[in-house]
Amino acid sequence: MKNFSSLVLLFLASGFTVGEYFLLKLGFSLYPEIHALTAYFWGFWGATFILFALLCFSKTHRNLVISNFSNYWKWAFLLSFSLLSMGVLWFYAIGNAPAGIVAFLENLTVPFSFFLGIIFLKEKFTHIQFFSLFVSGVGFFLMFNLKENISIIPLLSIVGMAFIFTLQSFVVKKYMQNFEFISFIYIRNIMTTFLAVSVLYFSGYIKIIPLGAILLFTISTFLGFFIARIFYFEAHKHSSLGTIHFFGLIEPVAVLFLSVLFLREEISFQKIYAAAIVLIGLFLFFRAEVEKKN
Repeated sequence: MKNFSSLVLLFLASGFTVGEYFLLKLGFSLYPEIHALTAYFWGFWGATFILFALLCFSKTHRNLVISNFSNYWKWAFLLSFSLLSMGVLWFYAIGNAPAGIVAFLENLTVPFSFFLGIIFLKEKFTHIQFFSLFVSGVGFFLMFNLKENISIIPLLSIVGMAFIFTLQSFVVKKYMQNFEFISFIYIRNIMTTFLAVSVLYFSGYIKIIPLGAILLFTISTFLGFFIARIFYFEAHKHSSLGTIHFFGLIEPVAVLFLSVLFLREEISFQKIYAAAIVLIGLFLFFRAEVEKKN
């Protein structure tokens, strides 16, 4: 039952994250003139408006947030600040490096999570699971266009973003197992919004955009930073750090095929078999995970 519940949490977290990424791609395809930081601003403001509405209409959630605020606010501020730092590093990298390399290096969260989990959390993995990690890594290498060059500062930016994201996950796994994550995510997301808006206010990217774009970016942010994060944080109670991040490799594969189906993006044969290799690695890993726990 534990295996089933942990896999369900990972599927739900990844499913809502895929929805977030797909709606972002849809938004930028429909409104290519909108800068990413402008979308970031409206997405966070819109999602926070929904959170405030939920707090107003849900007495249960409101009481949870009030009762847990004194215990959670310091952790929420730490994770909010780290999230803002990741956003700054990611936007710098995406603006100064080839998109394929950035997409590939984002997944350094997987080896980072294995390293932190094995060294500091005493997590154990089988030889098959390490082989699966290699297989999926080869698939990702083939999936993205890595022929371009990247300068050192954008490279360090995207590597730093991946490490901070993994470190955030490590903190949740090691120190926050007893948290009630719905109220924690309310507090974290509201803090993140006000931190992000404070930075963006001085950036010059706060502009009026079409209502349709606001709705798309709002729903995307709400799915990714609220709904998906509830299941993502809960998964830390049931799965190892490496398992959580390795499962996340399914997300770019799913977004790739959704983009082909609904946005009519072209896909090469190389990307098809590269995605298949990634999925084979995922299948081998989780089959070994189930066998190990049984």
